[in-house]
Amino acid sequence: MRTMKPWQVKVVAAMLVPVFAMPVALYHYYQYRQLRELRASVTDAGAVTDVIFTGAKPGLLSVACGTAVFRLAPAPAAAGKGAARYPASAGWMPTPYVPAAGALTYQDLWLHGLRCAGMDEVLAGQIDTALKTPGSYVKRRDVDALIVVPHLNLVALVYYD
Repeated sequence: MRTMKPWQVKVVAAMLVPVFAMPVALYHYYQYRQLRELRASVTDAGAVTDVIFTGAKPGLLSVACGTAVFRLAPAPAAAGKGAARYPASAGWMPTPYVPAAGALTYQDLWLHGLRCAGMDEVLAGQIDTALKTPGSYVKRRDVDALIVVPHLNLVALVYYD
């Protein structure tokens, strides 16, 4: 049996590193891009700092749904608080959030996104409670919604598409 010389081992290793490193690098790049897009989606709520949770179910043959929860950055004094920061004229609705006509319609399908992404039950419960009690704000969009919970410094992007 023939043994490899040290330089041959280095050549083989140099050829194998990209084969194994490339999928890992592509995965991390995909995660980075996805997080950047989610951050851009919540700019209506204000600046965010930390990512608390992201989760989604892809929808190749079924419905895509998910939730991204961020820590809301402290508001500058000029931004105001509550209704001044989230005016109804900009599409923000104060909670309690009651689905239109008392039942889930197309505009309220985003509510299903809270439970489909495998979020921690405590965090999901806090957001669900915030939707049912005064003091938070909701901004519905096409297939998603932003939920701002000022007393917890949270902003959640919830979607169901």
